[in-house]
Amino acid sequence: MRSGNKGATSFETPVLFAAAFAVLTSSTLIATVVTVDPALARVITTLIFAVILPLVLEAVERLLVLLANRVTHSMRGTA
Repeated sequence: MRSGNKGATSFETPVLFAAAFAVLTSSTLIATVVTVDPALARVITTLIFAVILPLVLEAVERLLVLLANRVTHSMRGTA
């Protein structure tokens, strides 16, 4: 019986899509708010870097681990 990670779980896939959506939405929001109120843009930017960016980095880290596991698994099969 094989053990280990066999790919993205039903939880991780939506997290990755949500992280990508958050990055796109955040950049659009900052670009819009900067033209209206620069002070509010600074608050939103701080919020993005304090909350959203760590979540995005965690999702990217999970994706890289999954990719590394798949590559390692495929290399074992060909050796």
